[in-house]
Amino acid sequence: MVPGAPSPLTRICIGGNNLVLLYADDRARLWDVKTLEFWRSMDIEKAKELLGQGSWTELSVAICAVCRTHSYFREQVASRFTSSGKCSNHALGLCA
Repeated sequence: MVPGAPSPLTRICIGGNNLVLLYADDRARLWDVKTLEFWRSMDIEKAKELLGQGSWTELSVAICAVCRTHSYFREQVASRFTSSGKCSNHALGLCA
C-alpha cells in the first residue's frame, strides 16, 4: 500500500517496476512496485528529469480518485504489473 500525502495527488506514472507519484506541492515519490520499496522523494524538476529518461505511462488521477476497486482502474493497473501470470503488486490488492 502506498501511504497518503498531505498534498493532493496530481499525476501517477508507471515505468517498468517503478511508480512515480507527483503531488500538487511540487514533490514526487519514487516507488519500486515489485519489491514495494520506497526509493526516494524528489522535487518536481528532478521528477520531470526522471520521467524524460525512459518509457513511462501516465494513469489518470481522476480514475484513481473514483474508487480503488473501480474495474477499469483495476484492469489498467493489473495489466501493467502482471508478470508471468502473477500480479507483483499484492499490497494494493488490485489483482485477484
